[in-house]
Amino acid sequence: MNKTAEIVAGAAAEALGGKASAAIDASLRGAVERNDVPGVVALVTDRERVLYRSAFGVADVSTGRPLTSDALFRIASMTKPITSVALMQLLEQGRIGLDDPAEKYLPELKRLKVIESSTPRPATIACGRHPDRQPSGIS
Repeated sequence: MNKTAEIVAGAAAEALGGKASAAIDASLRGAVERNDVPGVVALVTDRERVLYRSAFGVADVSTGRPLTSDALFRIASMTKPITSVALMQLLEQGRIGLDDPAEKYLPELKRLKVIESSTPRPATIACGRHPDRQPSGIS
């Protein structure tokens, strides 16, 4: 962990509280020690600051290179859950509506039509009704 990350992690542990931080550390370290995962990075934030940030285990099993809290990960095939969470947050905040026309947010979709039975209709953001089952996020 670099010096800046150490400072952030220390401030984060203090913000979260010693007991909570220690409990998270123990849980994550335990997962690595039990070989449930080769490595894990955790980050807890609120709207204003990092409350907890830490890393345990290795980034590369073959070399044993330690994992750091600023490690980069490939998250292929994870866009749907991430996008679904973002959509649900926007819904909660009232910033997007499920029946809004898709073109309201993506003007290039203005001429896109969805065909249900024999009647075409404008595309909407209705994917929020079942975000995990919509391959494109537009229905």
